[in-house]
Amino acid sequence: PRLRDAVALLLFGALASALISSSIGTLVLLASGEHPYSGLGSAWLIYWLGDSTGALLVTPVVLTLPTLLKIGTGARFAELCCLAVMLVALSSAVFADLPLMPVKMIAFAILPIVFLAGIRFGVGGAALSIFLVATVATVETALGSGSFASSTPFMDGIQLDAFFTLLSLTGLTFAALYSERERAEQERAQSLRQQVAMEVRLQSQEDLRDSEERLRLAQQTARMGTFEWNIKTGVNTWNSELEALYGLPAGGFGKTQEAFEHLVHPEDRGRVKDLVIQALKTGNPTKGEWRVIWPDGSLHWIAGQWQVFM
Repeated sequence: PRLRDAVALLLFGALASALISSSIGTLVLLASGEHPYSGLGSAWLIYWLGDSTGALLVTPVVLTLPTLLKIGTGARFAELCCLAVMLVALSSAVFADLPLMPVKMIAFAILPIVFLAGIRFGVGGAALSIFLVATVATVETALGSGSFASSTPFMDGIQLDAFFTLLSLTGLTFAALYSERERAEQERAQSLRQQVAMEVRLQSQEDLRDSEERLRLAQQTARMGTFEWNIKTGVNTWNSELEALYGLPAGGFGKTQEAFEHLVHPEDRGRVKDLVIQALKTGNPTKGEWRVIWPDGSLHWIAGQWQVFM
């Protein structure tokens, strides 16, 4: 979840929506003639805090539970279990009446553990941690121990709800902010990798073009040409330099072995075919010389060398 999603849940999903439910509940009590607590104001306040903290505690856990369940049963799941056990144990110590521990001073001592859960497991980890803390704190307070146990149930409820609200606001906001920062860093790193890969690809393409241009210039200077004959498809591809050596315009070659043989002088054609067969059988480098007849009827000598790759 993004930071603005977490803030929207806290402000509108929990605090604002609870205004409506608490107002309706108070009006129902008033219409039924009940007199809860010390007045309607107290009833409305406890309704509002109860509904809002309920939404803050339960809703994030329900929404993020599918993500937590994807952790599996490996080291990450063991880490989550250890974190939960440690949090429950610490919460039990914090909210119990231990004589050597100033309980009222360390109610927020569990907050670093909530932050750790948010760092390690995102908003889902923080939500689960807050829910566990709230469960332990509620049970301890109901038993009459802990930081928020007082003489009246009303004050106990007010203190607990205020604590839960502050804990949820702090823990969920921190987890959402940390997750958003992590996502932004990952996106920035991914963008950087893509940029580097694109630059490398462009540089490689430019180097290839330069190499091909140098080869073309060298072949033009040395009056050399190259070809590639795919025996499976029968396609025989010539570059423009080789076509020029046979008196053909660029793109004028027929791209077949028969078209090549037709350009060879009839008296040399059988010998060239034997050289081709020999190269196909052995796979060794083969070379030879033969005469070719240009389209204008002139006679020229060609020296060729090739090798078959299986």
